[in-house]
Amino acid sequence: MATKRDAPGLPGFKPLSKEVFLFDPASGKGKAISSHSHPDPSAILLFGWGDAHPKHLVKFTDGYRKLFPSSRVVLVRSSMIEVIFQNVHQRSRAMPPVIDAALGAEGAVNDGSKGGILIHIMSNTGYFSFISMLARYRDRYKTTFPTALLVCDSTPGSCDFGSQAHRIGTALARITGTWLPLPFRVLLAFWLSAVWVVEGIKRLTGGGNDLMVMLQHFMDPNFATLAAPRLFLYSKGDDLVWWEDVEENIALARRKGYRCVAEVFEDTPHVGHMKGYPERYWGAIERAWEGTLSAN
Repeated sequence: MATKRDAPGLPGFKPLSKEVFLFDPASGKGKAISSHSHPDPSAILLFGWGDAHPKHLVKFTDGYRKLFPSSRVVLVRSSMIEVIFQNVHQRSRAMPPVIDAALGAEGAVNDGSKGGILIHIMSNTGYFSFISMLARYRDRYKTTFPTALLVCDSTPGSCDFGSQAHRIGTALARITGTWLPLPFRVLLAFWLSAVWVVEGIKRLTGGGNDLMVMLQHFMDPNFATLAAPRLFLYSKGDDLVWWEDVEENIALARRKGYRCVAEVFEDTPHVGHMKGYPERYWGAIERAWEGTLSAN
């Protein structure tokens, strides 16, 4: 049940900033008890996809609260506009509440009674916020973020801006179309123009390809720890992040030394795998978590 202190649309979550929200089972009545024998994550960081509505995100947070009832859950909402207008350094300024909620203000990992930190990133917008969080943590502590398991839903895609521009424009047009009653082709034309203009300004002012920067960080053991296995959840039915691009990135990650598991769906849309096949989706995550614990 929601209370007056809860974030709108996110029952049980307290706002830490305008885009970061915390569910802490320790603050409720009684003690949360897991139905399985293995330890729950000490914290779960969920980086949502661009402009995701709370009613959609809560289905994922509810799933995690059911699967790992004693875990803190930190939800990070993100905007597609941030991906266009900000770089990793700029976006990282919003990440201290995420780090503090996950690790504690002093940076302590956990008390040893739980299984570490599970991170779940969704779409390229959640991926962008995740990389920005890693950057902020590295700037602060001069080391990699202590991740136990990384779950990648519908990400990462291609780092070629030319191929991504149309997909970014399509996503923005779909979002805008939910509240602006204009023909889709008009919205798409507007956003494609805006995306290319902003990218051109970035290049002229010395900025690089942010997608390439993100992928370099994602594949760098000095930036993203090798200790965390990676579970990739993606679909051949995704028209925004193509499965071929995800599999190319999986192959590259393996060559870099990362342990990767792939769960490919045949017909689900972008970030729609949990809705289409909930038992398979959560089963893959639980198996990956159990595998992480048994390997350590």
